[in-house]
Amino acid sequence: MSALDLGARGLARAASVTLRRSSVIGRALRTARAAAASNPVVNPVVVSGGGVVTVAQSASLPGGVVDIGNIAAMVGAGTLPVRVFGGEAITPFGTTVRGILPKTGGSGGYFSPRFECMVEGTQICFTLDTTQTKFRVIADGSYVGAGGVPTVFNTSAGTFVLVTFATAGVHRVGIEREANGAITAIARPATSQLWRPDPAPIRALIVGDSYTQGTGASFEQNGWARQMALRLGWDAIIQAFGSTGYLAAGATSPFGSADRLNFVNAQSYDLVIVAGGINDTTASYAPQVQASATAYYRAIRAAQPDAAILVLGAWAGSTGPSTGANSVTAVEQAIRDAVAAVGDPMCRFVPVSLNDATNRPWIFGTGRAGATNASGNSDLYIGSDGTHPNDAGHAHLGARGAAAVTAALEAMAALD
Repeated sequence: MSALDLGARGLARAASVTLRRSSVIGRALRTARAAAASNPVVNPVVVSGGGVVTVAQSASLPGGVVDIGNIAAMVGAGTLPVRVFGGEAITPFGTTVRGILPKTGGSGGYFSPRFECMVEGTQICFTLDTTQTKFRVIADGSYVGAGGVPTVFNTSAGTFVLVTFATAGVHRVGIEREANGAITAIARPATSQLWRPDPAPIRALIVGDSYTQGTGASFEQNGWARQMALRLGWDAIIQAFGSTGYLAAGATSPFGSADRLNFVNAQSYDLVIVAGGINDTTASYAPQVQASATAYYRAIRAAQPDAAILVLGAWAGSTGPSTGANSVTAVEQAIRDAVAAVGDPMCRFVPVSLNDATNRPWIFGTGRAGATNASGNSDLYIGSDGTHPNDAGHAHLGARGAAAVTAALEAMAALD
């Protein structure tokens, strides 16, 4: 084969990759724009028993519904009428179905899934295990709650959850669980039909630390990353472990370690979002962040050649954000410089804590809940531990994240 032929093939491959990336960005933006006006975060909460839908719990199977059978066997047969969001796959565990992620660094495994089902009729009943006690219900795109606030139900009131709609028709029902939360059975009226909803148009892998895990929220599904994904209409697969970062290992391993990269390699994603750095603000880590981050982003690109890569800066907590050597802003600058060093137009930096002519920190100030000092919005958004967001803080970061990610994708689209 001549050099001209090889060159032509190389150009054709490059053009093909560019086209696929452009397609991903276009789909992500279309999905985000459509979801912005209607998603569970912004839609009005529906009141249980208020004439639209009722959620009732009991200790035994309610009358009028029949069990559809062994749901674990249905997984194997590919006939289970449920789709999991926020987990890598539906996997049977005896008679239990969980959203599962591969173990990472010897810990983790099952990450806050949302189980969704389409029902034609008026009722569906889920049986929940008690590995985790909390759950929420989404009915036709709205949370079920009271006083404008989604209700976090508890399995202590009964593990059989009957969702009843006031009018017959085609309805979409979701059950949000925390880590390890599972469903063990599904029942419906004999005249109803169930089927699996379509997948989300975009699958995003979000890598991070305790912030991305949802630490500080009263319910894991309140975490900023999950709220951002709902606002954007994406399915977010979250690989997050507390106290980790580009070099910080915590109790597991840093972002670029072999085991966490194995997870990045395991599936195909439309987008990869990386959010971290607060745990690297030490004298032993901060000076090495740029080199470590650069290598990590290149490894992501090698594993996900068609994905858009978005890199968020370092969270500030109630540090100010801190400045100077080994500070939050120093680490964020190193992250920004690492993205620049990669030189990939489809790998984009999103500032979080930098404060300059073009950027303002998402969270700023040195106060926190219980110790306010009027220095910034950290009084409202950082919990009593001084580091992690509370529910209001996660909601704020979810909204800021959705807006910033959309803007970054629009900037990428403008390069085509």
